[in-house]
Amino acid sequence: MLESFKSFRNFLAKQVGMAEKMGVSDNSLSKATNRLADFLADNVEPRNKEEKILKELWAVASEEEQSTLAKLILRMIEDTEQKH
Repeated sequence: MLESFKSFRNFLAKQVGMAEKMGVSDNSLSKATNRLADFLADNVEPRNKEEKILKELWAVASEEEQSTLAKLILRMIEDTEQKH
């Protein structure tokens, strides 16, 4: 995992940008974000306070709330990509 949250967001923004250029749908991106968040929550220790908050939110969220959180993370990443 990348050390800083900013680096993490920038890395994900580049990956999302590539997926969008390949024609991956928003629904598919959302599902992939959800799977990634599940993996990270189960297998990776947070390295900064932002990742820790995300992990804690993910742990207490229902499946529907996790889906909403994944969509919000994706929107945040897309906003990061648009700024670059």
